[in-house]
Amino acid sequence: MRSIYALLVTVLLCGLFPVQGHAQETPIHVILNGKEVVFPAPPRIENGTTLVPFRALFEAVEMEVLWDNNTQTITAQGNQKKLHLRIGDDKATNNGQTVELETPPQLIDDVAYVPLRFVGEALDYLVDYQRGNDSIRISLRVSALRFPLSGDPVSLDPAVSTNVNSMQPLIGLFEGLVRTDEKGNILPATASSWDISEDMKTYRFNIRPDAVWSNGDAVTAQDFAASWKRVVDLNASLGVDFLSHIDQVNAYRQGKVGWEDTGIRAESDKVLEIRLENPIPYFLQLLADITLVPVHSTARNLSLWNDDPLHFVSNGPFILESWDLGNYIVLQKNPAYHSSSEIFFQQVHFIITDYMDHNPTSLYVKGELDWTGAPFTDLNIPDLGLLYQDETNEMYVKSKANTYYYLFNLTQKPFNNVKVRKALTMAIDNETIVQEYFQIKVRPAHGIVPPLIKGEKSDYRDEYPDPSIEFNVTEAKKLLKEGLQEEGLSTFPAVTITVNEGMHYLIAEKIAKMWKKNLGIQLKLHVVDAETWRASLKTSDYQVARTGYYADYNDPTTFLDMWSSWSSKNYSGFDDDFYDQLLQKANSVTDTHERMRILAEAEAYLIEDQAVIMPLYYTPNLWAQKKEIQNISMGYNGLIDYTRSYYKP
Repeated sequence: MRSIYALLVTVLLCGLFPVQGHAQETPIHVILNGKEVVFPAPPRIENGTTLVPFRALFEAVEMEVLWDNNTQTITAQGNQKKLHLRIGDDKATNNGQTVELETPPQLIDDVAYVPLRFVGEALDYLVDYQRGNDSIRISLRVSALRFPLSGDPVSLDPAVSTNVNSMQPLIGLFEGLVRTDEKGNILPATASSWDISEDMKTYRFNIRPDAVWSNGDAVTAQDFAASWKRVVDLNASLGVDFLSHIDQVNAYRQGKVGWEDTGIRAESDKVLEIRLENPIPYFLQLLADITLVPVHSTARNLSLWNDDPLHFVSNGPFILESWDLGNYIVLQKNPAYHSSSEIFFQQVHFIITDYMDHNPTSLYVKGELDWTGAPFTDLNIPDLGLLYQDETNEMYVKSKANTYYYLFNLTQKPFNNVKVRKALTMAIDNETIVQEYFQIKVRPAHGIVPPLIKGEKSDYRDEYPDPSIEFNVTEAKKLLKEGLQEEGLSTFPAVTITVNEGMHYLIAEKIAKMWKKNLGIQLKLHVVDAETWRASLKTSDYQVARTGYYADYNDPTTFLDMWSSWSSKNYSGFDDDFYDQLLQKANSVTDTHERMRILAEAEAYLIEDQAVIMPLYYTPNLWAQKKEIQNISMGYNGLIDYTRSYYKP
């Protein structure tokens, strides 16, 4: 593997640039991976093109070099590349493809010179020239996208990966039956086509004949069926919720039927049939989720996923080249991918960053990253200051289907009392918090379903305005007193707010100050690493915790189903028969208007009547990216699809 670090070429010029058409020997120092390349003769500039002695350059990039003195032809091969150049010929070949050269190779004083940019780009390096008053800096680096990650993925097992640090690499490594564009529209992926029955309960997917694993094995319908069985057997939270819509899957989980009795059946190697219990209008959206991609047979029987690149088999546009814990993950273009011609970058680098020693925005400003901010990291006020120092930095803001909220643990006193929960929510002015925290316009949240989620005919949030517990300190004090008395408490007990690392503590401090001012409540802040924070939510080892949720699919139920008694993502302790019945009723109706009305009723019950959570704001995506990076699409859920992106200087 080529080093993930930039290959730097520093060009130091004495005097002015040469006149067009006039060759001038110039002291050029080529630094490759920290070592200077020693040339047998000085590099030159001819007609604005940098020419360098060929043999030293090709050997520096580990290519075998042949020189035919009779034909004056240079052949270089290695790194899956074969280049042919001829002295004086303005046409060269790259793997058999003819390429026109601005300046042909030259033979000067028995030394053959070749164009530096042609060689760099032919080997899939990105070549950038920066001109100064008395120098030129030429930067060559591997054709790679460079993103930050706030930490190592917990795992690259698609079945159990539910956070950004895992899901963004997985988007490049695996591919499911279908995928979505940035508007949530369904596109073919591993399935080339599908048929849906008239009652919308049976789906038949045709697997692409050219879909193969990175080791060359064919991707089959059996791969999907067996992988989904693994998801259910592992009780992997998100995937199980999605698959529970399929006929008899819940019965299988309860041990009432065998897997062969479920509605998942491989009709043949290339045809997969799925039968649903009830019509699900957003079912194809579910199938686009990363948790439902296939995994190779060598991994399916492992309860402990193997992230070793030597044994990692995937079916997406990229393969896992390397993973250095705490430092970086490198994805390499998968030559076996069925649509490899649509994939332009050779590599994708995920650099593990933090806000202390390796601030992602600082790395971005230095040119060591192509992206900073959402969805990988948060941009805080110091970050914005760094970015605004240079007007060439491209800043972007986009809404996403994500809600940031505080979670009460209903299994602990006094949060089991609805009056206490309502009082705490009522005492927070989230509009003031949002205005003070953000430097951009951000929409305060009063519900759980964010904008961009589809309703009956348009945006659900436009059709059904936020439910709300209005900011009212007087009423909050009254409810808190009544709630504490009902629980036999004279004062509010010691309470801790749990947040994960990053800038979340800033909002927690504002909430704590507001609760102290408005209700006289003293709270402590507990800042933990991301893994500890996730574990505390799953084990109910918290009192009040910050959290957030982004859409897994484009329907209100992605935010409402997780508060049901059967949801594996319900970390609140909320268990309510009436709420469950509303969701079940919504899933049973076929009229879209009636379905949305019932879901809006369920949301109002969750927020206004039960105050299970305290919504704060609908999270925007704020990021900066290099303008040369084109065709990265950001979905409604805030995640990005970088697989079809390309570099355009």
